[in-house]
Amino acid sequence: MNDYIDNKKFILIFYIFYMKGYKIILPSIAIIILVNIFSGCITDDVNISLQPEIADSDNDGVQDNYDHCPDIPGSIYNNGCPEEQAQTPTMSPSTQAPTTVAPTSISPPTTAPTTQPTSTSPAVVISLETTDWPMEAYDISRSGITSSTGVATYASLWATQRQDSFSSSPIVAYGKVYVGTEDGYLICYDKLTGNEIWNYKTSARILSTPTIYREKIYFGSYDGYAYCLDAYTGDYVWSHNTGAIRGAPLVHNNMAYITSFDQNIYCISSEDGVVLWSYLADGLILGGAAYADGYVFFGDDTGTMYSLNHMDGSLNWKNFIDSAGSIYSNPCVTDDSVYFGSTNHDVYRLNKDDGTVVWKMSTKYPVRSSPIYYNNSVYVGAEDKFFYCINSADGSVRWLKMCDSGISASPSISNNKVYFMSLEGNLYCLDAGNGSEQWVYTAQFGPDGWSSSSIAISESYAYFSAYSLLYCIG
Repeated sequence: MNDYIDNKKFILIFYIFYMKGYKIILPSIAIIILVNIFSGCITDDVNISLQPEIADSDNDGVQDNYDHCPDIPGSIYNNGCPEEQAQTPTMSPSTQAPTTVAPTSISPPTTAPTTQPTSTSPAVVISLETTDWPMEAYDISRSGITSSTGVATYASLWATQRQDSFSSSPIVAYGKVYVGTEDGYLICYDKLTGNEIWNYKTSARILSTPTIYREKIYFGSYDGYAYCLDAYTGDYVWSHNTGAIRGAPLVHNNMAYITSFDQNIYCISSEDGVVLWSYLADGLILGGAAYADGYVFFGDDTGTMYSLNHMDGSLNWKNFIDSAGSIYSNPCVTDDSVYFGSTNHDVYRLNKDDGTVVWKMSTKYPVRSSPIYYNNSVYVGAEDKFFYCINSADGSVRWLKMCDSGISASPSISNNKVYFMSLEGNLYCLDAGNGSEQWVYTAQFGPDGWSSSSIAISESYAYFSAYSLLYCIG
């Protein structure tokens, strides 16, 4: 086939020079180029598509907003600057929700891992602000509601990119943003500039969204350890061997509650890492815990929800819900109820005092998103591409929003607006009352990425991770 094409090109060139002369040389060259393209001789590199309203001066696939070298073509994995050997991300997941599997072996660190601090602790202790977002779903009851004003009209303030992906949701405190990565780093960035302040390396991926409590940061890793670091410097404080951790730590009254794949929830002294008590559940504990009125609430992968006394770990109640599937979501706890989703497509409301089912609402696909309660409604996303607003009294649907792809991220609410991220990277802002779309922001992470990041709202800014990019918009 290639010989046949070459012969045709020779005949075409001979015809041009012998029969037609030089006057049609240029149009003929264009014809030859077309022949080469269709024969596979000329190909074009595929760049990540950009939003049309954002400039890319050097046409290298990196928006000028994020390009450190906007006038020189470079690698998207090197912030738009040239590099000798371009790198590519080591993970290319599908756009479907990732499946969590307990690791078959754990290689614990033999010594305290090292860190690279670039700042020192301040002489005066800085308290958390109400506009900070210090843990997953904002507070210990996992309400997901902040008093921050939220994002009215969006524009990118900054975005930072790395070769591997961000694997946890970000949190915001002390003027900093903290987030975990697929290659095992917990990284601290400046809140306003996106500049890295320090990083800390563990030996496995960090899916656990970190928690800030009294100038320290707590998180878990798939290396089987729960960690406590100085929040200002990243210095190691303590770690404890628990088994792989996916859920976000809950820290309250000097106690850190850590859920683990070894089926235990641990209550650990937040100051020195000493285990105060542990409780063995019936299955893997995939999500984090919530706290209310002296009790700790969490679910496991058998479809069982638990309520324990927070001081000694004694069982208050547990409810195995037949056919519920696995519980990935954090429970959201209110004055009288516990709300959560399940992989068997259902959202549940339980009585907080005894664990009995008040109602369940069915979707068409798994619900890994954590519900939040606001103004007598429950808000949650599902992997059927719908975002739901549910009547908290009876479980009926108030309104639906169909999105571009499934939703496994948990929503956040600020100033009567609800924010959530779809798996394919669209950040939605809806009116919480009627579901009307306020705006949609499309993250740029290429065809192989996905995002299950929750949105951290701080003041008038939103922070979220989208595969290899960490964004601040507002």
